[in-house]
Amino acid sequence: MMSDGGTLLVGVANPATVDKLMQLASCVAKYAGYQLVVTHVVTVAPQISLTTARSSTEVSMAEALLRQAIEAGRRYGIVARAVVQVAREVHHGIISAAQSHEADVILLGYSELAADARQSAEKAFDRIVHKVARGSRVHVVVAKFRVDQMRTVLVPVGAGINLPLTGLLTKAIREHFEA
Repeated sequence: MMSDGGTLLVGVANPATVDKLMQLASCVAKYAGYQLVVTHVVTVAPQISLTTARSSTEVSMAEALLRQAIEAGRRYGIVARAVVQVAREVHHGIISAAQSHEADVILLGYSELAADARQSAEKAFDRIVHKVARGSRVHVVVAKFRVDQMRTVLVPVGAGINLPLTGLLTKAIREHFEA
């Protein structure tokens, strides 16, 4: 196991993916010695102040989702901190949370959907991921969870600055999931 004491920020938005995201996050956090911070971004319209939005119903719903994530983390043997991030756009909230919590890695994920819902959901997610990757100064890891059980892991690797993180992820996943 590595132990660098960094921080892994996990963005959660969908109750259906929380358990899988937290399972993956916990295996990486344990392997790398990362602290785990889980965040959900509540978006706010321009005419509403960010301060006012902090007491909204959406924030209460986000807190419930984050409690679900914290509990999932406990089941996988890891303690996580929860942060509701209020922002004008999702990618700004994720980047801001990563900066304020000094994250080393951002983990985002989504589940495979039925064919009719897949295209629009994936496009929206892709736009957010693209903006996070472009605007963040830390590594961004994206996980796509398939409907069936994971048997293999494909990690595209090229020489460069991402190689150490790729190795860490590959080893953590192989060790945890025996993939």
